[in-house]
Amino acid sequence: MNSETRTTVTLFAIGFFAILLVFSGNLRFDDIIRFFAG
Repeated sequence: MNSETRTTVTLFAIGFFAILLVFSGNLRFDDIIRFFAG
C-alpha cells in the first residue's frame, strides 16, 4: 500500500469508530467537533 492509500484507510477507520461511538452513546457530536478543532 502506498502512503496515500494508507492515509485514506486510516481516516476511514477513525471515522468508522467515531460513528460507532456516537451510536453507542459514549461520544457526543460536540466532542468530535472539539477533537477535530483541537
